[in-house]
Amino acid sequence: MTEQRTIAFCKRKKIPYVFLINGGIIKEKESRLAKAYKTHFISGASAYLAPDEVSSRYLVYYGADKSKIRIYPYSSVFDKEVLEKPLSREEKAKRRNELNLKGTRVFLSAGQLIARKNYEALIRLWVGRPIGDCLYILGEGPLKEVLQKVINECGLKNVFLLPYKPHAEVLRYFSAADAFLFPSKEDIYGHVINEALSQGIPVISSPKVNATTHLIQEGKNGHIISFQNEEELNRALSSIPSKDMESNALAVGKENTLEKSAGFFLNYFFGERS
Repeated sequence: MTEQRTIAFCKRKKIPYVFLINGGIIKEKESRLAKAYKTHFISGASAYLAPDEVSSRYLVYYGADKSKIRIYPYSSVFDKEVLEKPLSREEKAKRRNELNLKGTRVFLSAGQLIARKNYEALIRLWVGRPIGDCLYILGEGPLKEVLQKVINECGLKNVFLLPYKPHAEVLRYFSAADAFLFPSKEDIYGHVINEALSQGIPVISSPKVNATTHLIQEGKNGHIISFQNEEELNRALSSIPSKDMESNALAVGKENTLEKSAGFFLNYFFGERS
């Protein structure tokens, strides 16, 4: 409501303003009233800032002038948190031992345990995978008991639900993994993609995550799959681990940090005027 009142004030007083978002997805089913309401508040800005191309299309759909939109680097990772280089096999083995992560190959995911994150589909796709392929899901949420029940019913001995971890610890877990899996049905951005890349691990993600289509290049630093069938998942997992993908992942991670974001804003708002 504060934002809406501020926008209404700026429009009424004819004060130029910049409209910034950290993500957006066009709703497939939306009432005319809801669309009109959003359009009223989104349209009319002097300029727009969006973190990715999908979010940019979201702004245009709700009335923004496409020519006034700029893409900015969005992140939740500081430069100092980005690895200098991907961990070696020996370093990964040591870190896995420290974090009590077992498995010949370790796959990680992190997020709220809610229906939108689609973890039940991922767990069911794990049935039949080699026992050495271990999947760890970090997070809390209302579906935790349901997901644990699915794991038990499927007899999976290589899928584990771990508690929520703070940011710094999550990065340590990511760095120890062979890849990050993100089956989400919808995410207006998905900062965990940036975090995984910053630790030099490939990302296998749903295309319904804005950060995925923005940062992941198929076969180069990860894979984009639907998580609807076992064949797609098997194809993606067959390329893991990959030193080339790890290096490519880290290269993208280094270009998407909080410092890069801050530098963009300083230049955008003050650089051209200095």
